[in-house]
Amino acid sequence: MAKRNISQLRKPARSKDVTQSSNPLLSAFKFETKAQAGEEDEVRRKAIKKVANWSREARSSLGKRQLFRLRKRIKRRLTVASSRYMRKHRKRIINAVCDLAGRTQGDLIMVNLVSPSLRFPAGTLWEAEAEKILERLRQVLLRYGSASCDGWMIVFLDGEFEENNREFVIHFHGVGTQDFDAVFENARKKSRLFRRVGQTADANVNTPIRVIRKLENLPRLVGYCVMAFWPQRNRAASAEGDKPIDRRKRRVDEPQHSEYLLWLDRYQIQHICLMIGLEVDRHGSLKQTR
Repeated sequence: MAKRNISQLRKPARSKDVTQSSNPLLSAFKFETKAQAGEEDEVRRKAIKKVANWSREARSSLGKRQLFRLRKRIKRRLTVASSRYMRKHRKRIINAVCDLAGRTQGDLIMVNLVSPSLRFPAGTLWEAEAEKILERLRQVLLRYGSASCDGWMIVFLDGEFEENNREFVIHFHGVGTQDFDAVFENARKKSRLFRRVGQTADANVNTPIRVIRKLENLPRLVGYCVMAFWPQRNRAASAEGDKPIDRRKRRVDEPQHSEYLLWLDRYQIQHICLMIGLEVDRHGSLKQTR
């Protein structure tokens, strides 16, 4: 029998759903409604149609047939590229992790991981392979002590587009138990995946591994780990050189918006998630295995 994965989490009971607006924990977290997710999918489908019909360069590099196939798959909620698909799974993941946290002894940590090597110029995102990237991360954490941890860790692959460099940047966000803190510290010091190299300053990677040890509003933080979209930012330095000109998030410009949606369409939610010390049990809940 195939092992259950993160896509098979159960739907939370409405009375216990931590993403409901009536939940007092959500003062700084507005979970998207079905209507908002549906509107976002329509925006995406219209943008893809425009690119497919009017951009000769994009049609050549991305493929007109593939773009129209993507529109259909977004409409049918069959893909990570669909906001409605992600809303369904984000809701289940947020509730499952919060439920697990309530059954876990000790405090939790959140981690943000940025590798200087996981950068892909516009037009080359297809070269990235999510499953291989996550497997490499698993091996790095194993090398630096994850097997000796008694707790658990769940990590999600995320991305953004840097306008100033014209590059997609793949990175990770995760939540887990405090015993993984030492693992990330070892990886930060020794792992080639996160090592600061000569071009680090140009790559805007000031903190390849950032661990947050005091967590507040866990539903919001888990929602941040499994993001609903990839943003675009301009991280070019100001004239003073100390701060980026503009770090506000906004929709990725075309045709890179369609490019990243096509890339996401290759995967299901389980392909962008790494679980250590966890499994999905027969009731559709997250269960610690250690």
